[in-house]
Amino acid sequence: EPQEQLKKHIQFYCEFNWKIGDPLVPKGHFSIPSGFSFVGFHRLGRMKVDTGGKIISPQEFYVNRKNTFPYRMTTEDERLIITIACLKPTALFHLFGEKLETKINSSQHASLLFDKGFDSFANEFKTTTTTEQRFAIVENLFLKHIETNPWKANIIDEAVDIIFDSKGMISIKDLASTFNVNIRYFQKLFKKVIGISPSKYRNIIRFVFVFSEMSDTPPDDNKTLTALFNFYDTAHFSKAFKQFVGSAPSDFQIEDFPFLKHTSIDNSLWITPNKK
Repeated sequence: EPQEQLKKHIQFYCEFNWKIGDPLVPKGHFSIPSGFSFVGFHRLGRMKVDTGGKIISPQEFYVNRKNTFPYRMTTEDERLIITIACLKPTALFHLFGEKLETKINSSQHASLLFDKGFDSFANEFKTTTTTEQRFAIVENLFLKHIETNPWKANIIDEAVDIIFDSKGMISIKDLASTFNVNIRYFQKLFKKVIGISPSKYRNIIRFVFVFSEMSDTPPDDNKTLTALFNFYDTAHFSKAFKQFVGSAPSDFQIEDFPFLKHTSIDNSLWITPNKK
């Protein structure tokens, strides 16, 4: 967990430590869109990300402003060690504002975002030998940055909370009405802060909660999931599921995707603690 000063920005830190002999590395670790952004720091090797035909090779130190497609993570190197800061939905806007140029489903070099001192950070990071050291150095990088970039809340921070509270089932019209603004203004501001439209973000959050429910309800239990998440009918749920994941619920075997099972079902990492 991040220190208290960073909890508005960072959901958690994690580290991938993969070896070429690991059985899942050649096939890749499958994941779904989460609504979160990531800042990654390679210590050894390089990750590759397959978004369904398009291969992305992130920079040594990178920021990824949300994925809207399911994707697989793998590596061609004998060893991969990458430390990742998982950022909350509005964090990139609050941290970097106008310096943020990253498009959705792509990345940019992290040095373009942070203030002076990144070269020193990079040199120190490359000498680390333990996960704990890397977490501490990465956290210190963010702590120094927020000293000159204080948090300034806006209506989109509250809108994100409302979307979470509704489990992605609130209408955009009702969201705009909550803040007494017209829909077009709300959509424009939301995309500026989050990077994607409110309807696309709402759909991602809806499925984040669908997957969190799968610990008790399997994906082929269409009737239960349709009722819980206000789909029109089971055909609508199946179609939406296939668009989001890439396969129909009846063909989706969660045991074939241990990384997805760990992050999205068993631990629901994409749901903030007060929203579970």
